[in-house]
Amino acid sequence: MLQVAQEFVSLLDEARFDEAAKLLAEDCQYHYWEGNYQGRDMVINIYRQMHKEAQKAFDELKYSSEVEPVDGETYTLHFTDSVRIDNYWHSLRYDSIVRVKDALIQSIEHKEIPGEQRKFQGFLQRTGKIK
Repeated sequence: MLQVAQEFVSLLDEARFDEAAKLLAEDCQYHYWEGNYQGRDMVINIYRQMHKEAQKAFDELKYSSEVEPVDGETYTLHFTDSVRIDNYWHSLRYDSIVRVKDALIQSIEHKEIPGEQRKFQGFLQRTGKIK
């Protein structure tokens, strides 16, 4: 099961969304601060859309991640999105908790890391992206 989680984050880091989708259960659930979503296509399209929006907003993107086992079915995915505007870089960190069963990801719960959004907003203000 660990291998499924590791392959999933590796594919996301490379923006290979169609391949990553194959690791999601058909009825995979995604829990995000703004709501709950269900279905393989819906879930992978959230990742795809966030990537497309980031490509428009930033001059360069780099994704990296690590997987931390919690138990035999549950893993914490530690994501770092590094973004560049002009000569300025910022790394935004966040986590997801995934549950893997029958070699497919059944659920994903997005977890904000306290203080990260505030730091990101400060970066955007310093670079003039927001006032």
